[in-house]
Amino acid sequence: MGYKLISYLLIAGGLLLASASTLGSNLDMELKSRMGSFKAAFMEHNGETIKEIMTKDGLIVTPYYKRPLTSGQIAAKFKALKIKKHPSYKISVMPLGPKTALMTMYTSFEGSFEDDPVSAWLFTASIWVKEQGVWRLKLLQETMTEAP
Repeated sequence: MGYKLISYLLIAGGLLLASASTLGSNLDMELKSRMGSFKAAFMEHNGETIKEIMTKDGLIVTPYYKRPLTSGQIAAKFKALKIKKHPSYKISVMPLGPKTALMTMYTSFEGSFEDDPVSAWLFTASIWVKEQGVWRLKLLQETMTEAP
């Protein structure tokens, strides 16, 4: 009887582990997709998409803006922002809770802001929260760094 119980517990543990792995990969895919859409919105100067992806109180902190900006403030700066390339490397997603996740990555940024070049390597950390079933960007922090 004891071996049967242990067997059931091992099977249940395996199923739980497999389920958590699937949830993790779904989260990974979903957030990578949302971040891809977010970056595309910057490249296309699409303020409406940025507002849809971010929370109402979301902030972006980058070395070229010099101060934290909301989604509305970012859209107002689009005329001064010219991005040629913005690929991502070493993307990592870590759940922090059922409705909160951390995404980190390195990005190579090539372009200008207010006619000053801002080409650099950046380490990006972003906090995502799930609101009404949709993952939204709460905070994005970019910091200049060396190539990974």
